Amino acid sequence: MGGQDLMRRVKALLAERGMSQASFARALEISPQTLSAWLAGRNRPTVDHVARMCEVLRVSPSWLITGREDSIEHQSLVCEDCVSIPVFDVRASCGNGQVVDRGAVVSLIQVNKNWVNRHCGDANHRALNVLGVTGDSMAPTLNDGDFVIIDTSATTIFTDAMYAFSLDDDLFIKRIQRMGRDLYIISDNERYRSFTLTSADLEHGFKVHGRVTTRCLVRKE
Repeated sequence: MGGQDLMRRVKALLAERGMSQASFARALEISPQTLSAWLAGRNRPTVDHVARMCEVLRVSPSWLITGREDSIEHQSLVCEDCVSIPVFDVRASCGNGQVVDRGAVVSLIQVNKNWVNRHCGDANHRALNVLGVTGDSMAPTLNDGDFVIIDTSATTIFTDAMYAFSLDDDLFIKRIQRMGRDLYIISDNERYRSFTLTSADLEHGFKVHGRVTTRCLVRKE
């Protein structure tokens, strides 16, 4: 983890937001001396401290560590026993679609690795995000207000599964079944019609953001 580059981004964010180093240290529940040592490069923050920085500054681990939003290996933070997964203030529609807007990080949930292994299967532990769900087209599997963990490393439809994807400017969560070069988009709620995206459709505004691995509980502050 590039400590100096990370702390340069932290310092820039503090200046941009008019937040003092003393206030930031209090928010992280560390001493000003510890923060000064990090900023000077004498020591490095732990994974847990980086997770807390992301929460306080409302940025993704990927951006804080690499300066980019799309680093697959830094979407979530992995330590010895747990995984810290960012919760974005973005909701994917289980209905007629919602405009995609890459939201800020609301919080990070810390999940035991054994739980991740049990519920998320072979998902990449470093590539996990939490998104909210709106609408009822995937009921009873997913209900309005639920949260899901997605594996952002799964950006190609190789297996039939539930995915978060955008079509034009709308963000959806649906089951996707590959049929040759076409994709069959399926809702679990029988009141919603399934539809097919042809290979021509896929060339215009279609993007897979990740495979849905499981529902999760997010406690609201």
